Amino acid sequence: MPPESNLKHKPFAALRSAVATPSPLATKATPAPTAKSTLGRVVVREEYDEAERAVVTRVIGLPPDRATAFGKQWRDALGKTVALEGRDLLVMTDQSERIANWLRDAGANEVAIVTRPIPKDLSHLGAAGGTERAQIRRGLHVAIVLKEDQDTGTLTEGIVQDILTSSPNHHRGIKVRLESGQVGRVQRILA
Repeated sequence: MPPESNLKHKPFAALRSAVATPSPLATKATPAPTAKSTLGRVVVREEYDEAERAVVTRVIGLPPDRATAFGKQWRDALGKTVALEGRDLLVMTDQSERIANWLRDAGANEVAIVTRPIPKDLSHLGAAGGTERAQIRRGLHVAIVLKEDQDTGTLTEGIVQDILTSSPNHHRGIKVRLESGQVGRVQRILA
């Protein structure tokens, strides 16, 4: 900077020759503020809990330091129990899509949703029914009990091909033939 000659008072003139020396405190590098850590890849998996006889959502891949905070938030928002099981977060609800959206909003790079397979025991699925012929039609997805399974109550699912009961109702269920050829009485209407 060229000296200015037309000024009468030059308060900073002495500073031109001064060399800045770092103070001991200034030599330490101050850490940059840490950004909110990203969640990376998270898996949201629906599972059927046999003990509870309910669908639960398991969240896999959350950083341990964030899992507890998410658990508290979700417990308050959903009104459901949330438990830490090993490194996974277990949410006692079937709202996996909602949880996945919350994870995306929180900065997850990728959220994979794994839906639950249909359990072998179909007794809790669908609408109970099948005792009235008017409820049953060809192409309907149902769960039936086969004659050989009447003692155990094991249900078999399939699509109705033929209605075999001619009366308007039957107290044990309308007898049908499935597209697979199996014959049994309708216990549940699945779709």
